[in-house]
Amino acid sequence: MSLTIEVANVGPIRHAQLSLGNLNVLIGTNDTGKTFFATVVHRLLASRTDAYFPDMKPVDYIPRNIQDYVREFQTTSRRSGGQDSYRELLVDEDMRAWANGINESTLQRFGKAARRGMSYAYGVPIERLRRRPILYSRHESYIFVKSLEPRWSVRITVDGDNGADDYVFVSRPNPDTWIRDVFNPDRIRHLSASFDLFQAKDKNSEFDPMQDVEELCQYILYMTGDIVLFSQWPRECLHLPSERGGIMQSYRAITSAAVRKSVFAGIEPVEIEPLDGTSRDFLSFVVSSESDNPLHVSGNSYATWAEKVERKLRAKIELLKNPSGLDRIVASTQEGQFELNQTSSMISEVSSFVLALRHRLGMRDYLTIDEPEAHLHPEMQIEIAKCLIDLAAKGLMITFTTHSSYFVEQISNGIRSSELEAHGEKELPPSPQIDHDSVRALLFVRDDNGCTAIDATGDSIDPIREETFTKPAQAQYRESVPLINRLLERVNTTGEVADQ
Repeated sequence: MSLTIEVANVGPIRHAQLSLGNLNVLIGTNDTGKTFFATVVHRLLASRTDAYFPDMKPVDYIPRNIQDYVREFQTTSRRSGGQDSYRELLVDEDMRAWANGINESTLQRFGKAARRGMSYAYGVPIERLRRRPILYSRHESYIFVKSLEPRWSVRITVDGDNGADDYVFVSRPNPDTWIRDVFNPDRIRHLSASFDLFQAKDKNSEFDPMQDVEELCQYILYMTGDIVLFSQWPRECLHLPSERGGIMQSYRAITSAAVRKSVFAGIEPVEIEPLDGTSRDFLSFVVSSESDNPLHVSGNSYATWAEKVERKLRAKIELLKNPSGLDRIVASTQEGQFELNQTSSMISEVSSFVLALRHRLGMRDYLTIDEPEAHLHPEMQIEIAKCLIDLAAKGLMITFTTHSSYFVEQISNGIRSSELEAHGEKELPPSPQIDHDSVRALLFVRDDNGCTAIDATGDSIDPIREETFTKPAQAQYRESVPLINRLLERVNTTGEVADQ
């Protein structure tokens, strides 16, 4: 994905920058800003859904040159059966001004939606996320998004009112490229067919070819204009937070308590302490796991991986439908069927991942996971790491934070194996592979001036820098060796045998 995200002087982060890959690994010790940065990235990607074109209005009229081009295309296509080549759309200054106005307003909406998303995620006005102590100007506290395909950028300063335009600074894409991409022959041909199906015009009314072409151009614009602008962005974003295990075990109690309190609404004051935005979104996912998007409901790309994880869990995670109330999530094992609060912490932690793969995520979607190793034995950590590698290689974009050397080493092995296979090596271990260029790694560190992210991506031999894990291991080893040596000396000199 040709997208770079930069954060400066926001929350605990002094500076962090990530060029997103298919698999993004955030490592570092506790309290260094990994989860904060992952949340910022998630909110930015999720804000794309608020940047769609608004209702069609006369002010968005389609320039006459575009209408003439589409009419000419249709006429030529009918005569030739769609086999002829077509001239390139010529773009003039009026068309450029029109395109710049549309993209300016769309990117402004995206920037404002991202500001609202940050406030929602943490339950505070966004200006309160400005890093303390304040030793810099407000313009040095920002979130910056840069797209390369197409080329545009949005800089979001943290201070100020959410609705103020002067806190979102936009660099628009090349208008010629954008116009030709939106109104290219393939799109015109494809959308002309669907336009005929959805046309609301009375068939008995007098046919107006000029009006018909203008409506078709509007249809093409509002179906594809923002898609071209956000051409590589995910369709759906899902965040599995670090508290997912506890929420999975207690979601029925949480929702039942809210329902019981709602009975008194209008009779007496009802106060329900809200969850923060990330936890609230996750709870919403838990109580309505099945996606409303038909692209995900039918032919889900990742249901097979959900089954693979269940085999490792030795449990099937099931949704039991309840027409009159809250659906139940249960784990079916060889010992029986259990509510999640009756299962192991491992099953509670991994169950939301299984539900996401089976019911929510599809190709080109985005998944954030905080500490996927939580409550997992090293053997299971390795299996989940393999699953993430496989999913990323198959098109799911993933960002996760981790303290697990098992996760990082397994990803490194996936890169090493891919590199060897690319050079013709045979009989490699049967583990998932991922291309080196598809993986990004950031190492987060903290000093007296805040948290900074360092590029931790290495070469094919040492793909991810692991000093955050190796240094503690080396220190522990240096402590262990003299203790073991002294015990051995004691055994050798006195004949004592250490208790087993």
